[in-house]
Amino acid sequence: MTNKQTGAVLLKGSGNGLRLIIPDDVPIDKVIEDARLLLKEASAMVSGMDIIVDTGTRPVDEQELVFLLQRLIWGESLKVSFWRCENSAARDLISNSGFKLEFPPAQIDSQDYDALVIDRSLRSGQRISHPGDVLVMGNVHDGAEVSATGNVCVFGRLSGVVHAGADGDDRRFITADNFNARQIRIGNKVSNDVDLSDHSWWGRPVIISVERGSFQITERK
Repeated sequence: MTNKQTGAVLLKGSGNGLRLIIPDDVPIDKVIEDARLLLKEASAMVSGMDIIVDTGTRPVDEQELVFLLQRLIWGESLKVSFWRCENSAARDLISNSGFKLEFPPAQIDSQDYDALVIDRSLRSGQRISHPGDVLVMGNVHDGAEVSATGNVCVFGRLSGVVHAGADGDDRRFITADNFNARQIRIGNKVSNDVDLSDHSWWGRPVIISVERGSFQITERK
Protein backbone atom coordinates (compact mmCIF):
# COMPACT_ATOMS: atom_id res chain seq x y z
CA MET A 1 0.00 0.00 0.00
CA THR A 2 1.23 3.47 -0.76
CA ASN A 3 2.20 6.04 1.84
CA LYS A 4 0.30 9.32 2.15
CA GLN A 5 1.33 12.36 4.15
CA THR A 6 -0.36 15.62 5.08
CA GLY A 7 1.68 18.06 7.13
CA ALA A 8 3.35 16.20 9.96
CA VAL A 9 1.17 13.08 9.94
CA LEU A 10 1.85 10.01 7.80
CA LEU A 11 -0.51 7.20 6.76
CA LYS A 12 1.39 4.06 5.81
CA GLY A 13 0.37 0.59 4.70
CA SER A 14 1.36 -2.33 6.91
CA GLY A 15 0.71 -6.04 7.10
CA ASN A 16 -2.04 -5.54 9.65
CA GLY A 17 -3.84 -2.62 8.02
CA LEU A 18 -2.97 1.08 7.95
CA ARG A 19 -0.51 2.78 10.27
CA LEU A 20 -1.24 6.37 11.34
CA ILE A 21 2.14 7.75 12.36
CA ILE A 22 2.11 10.71 14.74
CA PRO A 23 5.31 12.77 15.13
CA ASP A 24 6.85 13.45 18.52
CA ASP A 25 7.79 17.12 18.02
CA VAL A 26 4.56 18.76 16.77
CA PRO A 27 1.88 20.35 19.00
CA ILE A 28 -1.13 18.09 19.50
CA ASP A 29 -3.55 20.62 17.94
CA LYS A 30 -1.49 20.62 14.74
CA VAL A 31 -1.28 16.82 14.81
CA ILE A 32 -5.06 16.48 15.00
CA GLU A 33 -5.61 19.14 12.32
CA ASP A 34 -3.21 17.42 9.89
CA ALA A 35 -4.54 13.95 10.73
CA ARG A 36 -8.16 14.91 10.09
CA LEU A 37 -7.25 16.48 6.75
CA LEU A 38 -5.19 13.41 5.81
CA LEU A 39 -8.03 11.04 6.68
CA LYS A 40 -10.43 13.11 4.60
CA GLU A 41 -8.10 13.01 1.59
CA ALA A 42 -7.59 9.25 2.00
CA SER A 43 -11.18 8.38 2.90
CA ALA A 44 -11.48 5.70 0.20
CA MET A 45 -8.35 4.00 1.52
CA VAL A 46 -9.30 4.26 5.19
CA SER A 47 -12.95 3.18 4.98
CA GLY A 48 -13.45 -0.06 6.92
CA MET A 49 -9.72 -0.61 7.46
CA ASP A 50 -7.98 -1.46 10.72
CA ILE A 51 -5.81 1.41 11.97
CA ILE A 52 -2.66 1.17 14.06
CA VAL A 53 -2.02 4.46 15.88
CA ASP A 54 1.77 4.84 16.05
CA THR A 55 2.89 7.55 18.48
CA GLY A 56 6.55 6.54 18.30
CA THR A 57 8.64 8.24 20.98
CA ARG A 58 6.03 10.95 21.65
CA PRO A 59 5.48 11.32 25.43
CA VAL A 60 1.70 11.10 25.26
CA ASP A 61 0.12 12.16 28.56
CA GLU A 62 -3.46 11.91 29.78
CA GLN A 63 -4.51 15.23 28.23
CA GLU A 64 -3.08 14.33 24.81
CA LEU A 65 -4.67 10.90 24.93
CA VAL A 66 -8.08 12.45 25.62
CA PHE A 67 -7.57 14.89 22.72
CA LEU A 68 -6.61 12.05 20.38
CA LEU A 69 -9.60 9.98 21.41
CA GLN A 70 -12.25 12.69 21.38
CA ARG A 71 -11.11 14.76 18.42
CA LEU A 72 -9.56 12.11 16.19
CA ILE A 73 -10.20 8.45 17.02
CA TRP A 74 -13.83 8.73 18.08
CA GLY A 75 -14.48 11.94 16.19
CA GLU A 76 -13.50 10.33 12.88
CA SER A 77 -14.97 6.91 13.79
CA LEU A 78 -11.63 5.18 13.26
CA LYS A 79 -11.40 1.42 13.68
CA VAL A 80 -8.26 1.18 15.81
CA SER A 81 -6.82 -2.31 16.26
CA PHE A 82 -3.59 -1.47 18.10
CA TRP A 83 -1.47 1.35 19.46
CA ARG A 84 2.31 1.42 19.08
CA CYS A 85 4.34 3.42 21.60
CA GLU A 86 8.11 3.52 22.09
CA ASN A 87 7.83 5.89 25.05
CA SER A 88 7.49 3.75 28.18
CA ALA A 89 5.25 6.19 30.10
CA ALA A 90 2.92 6.57 27.11
CA ARG A 91 2.87 2.82 26.63
CA ASP A 92 1.87 2.26 30.26
CA LEU A 93 -0.81 4.97 30.06
CA ILE A 94 -2.39 3.56 26.92
CA SER A 95 -2.21 -0.02 28.17
CA ASN A 96 -3.69 0.91 31.56
CA SER A 97 -6.49 2.76 29.74
CA GLY A 98 -7.58 -0.55 28.25
CA PHE A 99 -6.22 -0.21 24.71
CA LYS A 100 -4.29 -2.94 22.90
CA LEU A 101 -0.61 -2.43 22.22
CA GLU A 102 1.16 -3.71 19.15
CA PHE A 103 3.99 -6.07 19.96
CA PRO A 104 7.28 -5.89 18.07
CA PRO A 105 6.76 -7.20 14.52
CA ALA A 106 7.66 -10.77 13.76
CA GLN A 107 10.80 -11.55 11.78
CA ILE A 108 8.73 -12.07 8.64
CA ASP A 109 7.90 -8.34 8.65
CA SER A 110 11.42 -7.13 9.35
CA GLN A 111 12.25 -6.42 5.70
CA ASP A 112 10.29 -3.37 4.59
CA TYR A 113 9.88 -3.00 0.83
CA ASP A 114 8.52 0.11 -0.83
CA ALA A 115 4.97 -0.15 -2.09
CA LEU A 116 4.43 -0.41 -5.84
CA VAL A 117 1.86 2.08 -7.12
CA ILE A 118 0.35 1.31 -10.53
CA ASP A 119 -1.44 4.39 -11.86
CA ARG A 120 -3.31 2.62 -14.65
CA SER A 121 -5.63 -0.32 -15.27
CA LEU A 122 -4.20 -3.76 -16.03
CA ARG A 123 -5.45 -5.50 -19.16
CA SER A 124 -5.75 -9.20 -19.96
CA GLY A 125 -2.32 -10.79 -20.26
CA GLN A 126 -0.55 -8.27 -18.04
CA ARG A 127 1.09 -9.63 -14.91
CA ILE A 128 2.56 -7.71 -11.98
CA SER A 129 4.77 -9.31 -9.31
CA HIS A 130 6.27 -7.32 -6.42
CA PRO A 131 7.98 -8.02 -3.05
CA GLY A 132 5.78 -5.74 -0.96
CA ASP A 133 2.39 -4.03 -1.13
CA VAL A 134 0.75 -3.23 -4.47
CA LEU A 135 -1.72 -0.40 -5.05
CA VAL A 136 -3.59 -0.36 -8.38
CA MET A 137 -5.20 2.98 -9.22
CA GLY A 138 -7.53 1.47 -11.78
CA ASN A 139 -9.12 -1.82 -12.81
CA VAL A 140 -7.61 -5.31 -12.86
CA HIS A 141 -9.36 -6.81 -15.87
CA ASP A 142 -10.17 -10.47 -16.43
CA GLY A 143 -6.98 -12.22 -17.54
CA ALA A 144 -4.67 -9.84 -15.66
CA GLU A 145 -2.74 -10.96 -12.57
CA VAL A 146 -1.25 -9.21 -9.55
CA SER A 147 1.06 -11.07 -7.17
CA ALA A 148 2.53 -9.43 -4.06
CA THR A 149 4.20 -10.62 -0.87
CA GLY A 150 2.30 -7.83 0.89
CA ASN A 151 -1.26 -6.55 0.60
CA VAL A 152 -3.05 -5.72 -2.66
CA CYS A 153 -5.45 -2.77 -2.95
CA VAL A 154 -7.43 -2.21 -6.14
CA PHE A 155 -9.07 1.20 -6.45
CA GLY A 156 -11.32 0.07 -9.25
CA ARG A 157 -12.91 -3.13 -10.51
CA LEU A 158 -11.21 -6.41 -9.67
CA SER A 159 -12.00 -9.07 -12.28
CA GLY A 160 -8.59 -10.70 -12.66
CA VAL A 161 -6.53 -12.86 -10.32
CA VAL A 162 -4.90 -11.30 -7.25
CA HIS A 163 -2.49 -13.06 -4.90
CA ALA A 164 -1.60 -11.27 -1.65
CA GLY A 165 0.99 -12.79 0.70
CA ALA A 166 2.53 -14.65 -2.22
CA ASP A 167 5.40 -15.80 0.01
CA GLY A 168 2.91 -17.81 2.09
CA ASP A 169 1.85 -15.12 4.57
CA ASP A 170 -1.91 -15.52 5.13
CA ARG A 171 -2.03 -12.42 7.37
CA ARG A 172 -2.19 -10.21 4.28
CA PHE A 173 -5.37 -8.78 2.77
CA ILE A 174 -6.97 -7.69 -0.50
CA THR A 175 -9.27 -4.71 -1.00
CA ALA A 176 -11.25 -3.74 -4.08
CA ASP A 177 -13.70 -0.96 -4.86
CA ASN A 178 -15.72 -3.28 -7.10
CA PHE A 179 -15.30 -7.03 -6.60
CA ASN A 180 -15.94 -9.20 -9.66
CA ALA A 181 -13.18 -11.81 -9.35
CA ARG A 182 -13.74 -15.55 -9.76
CA GLN A 183 -10.58 -16.47 -7.89
CA ILE A 184 -8.38 -14.85 -5.25
CA ARG A 185 -5.37 -16.04 -3.30
CA ILE A 186 -3.95 -15.07 0.08
CA GLY A 187 -0.87 -16.87 1.35
CA ASN A 188 -1.33 -20.54 0.49
CA LYS A 189 -5.12 -20.25 0.36
CA VAL A 190 -6.92 -20.30 -3.00
CA SER A 191 -10.61 -19.50 -3.36
CA ASN A 192 -12.82 -21.84 -5.35
CA ASP A 193 -13.29 -20.91 -8.99
CA VAL A 194 -17.08 -20.70 -8.81
CA ASP A 195 -19.84 -18.26 -9.57
CA LEU A 196 -19.98 -15.84 -6.65
CA SER A 197 -22.33 -13.34 -8.27
CA ASP A 198 -25.28 -14.29 -6.06
CA HIS A 199 -23.54 -12.92 -2.95
CA SER A 200 -24.55 -9.51 -1.61
CA TRP A 201 -21.00 -8.16 -1.84
CA TRP A 202 -20.60 -9.04 -5.54
CA GLY A 203 -19.80 -5.83 -7.40
CA ARG A 204 -19.35 -3.97 -4.11
CA PRO A 205 -16.33 -2.55 -2.22
CA VAL A 206 -14.82 -5.35 -0.12
CA ILE A 207 -12.01 -6.29 2.23
CA ILE A 208 -10.79 -9.88 1.92
CA SER A 209 -8.69 -11.66 4.53
CA VAL A 210 -8.09 -15.14 5.92
CA GLU A 211 -9.61 -15.86 9.31
CA ARG A 212 -9.12 -19.25 11.00
CA GLY A 213 -8.06 -20.81 7.74
CA SER A 214 -11.03 -19.58 5.67
CA PHE A 215 -11.62 -16.58 3.44
CA GLN A 216 -13.51 -13.72 5.06
CA ILE A 217 -15.08 -11.24 2.63
CA THR A 218 -16.53 -8.12 4.22
CA GLU A 219 -18.36 -5.39 2.37
CA ARG A 220 -16.92 -1.94 3.04
CA LYS A 221 -19.62 0.51 4.02
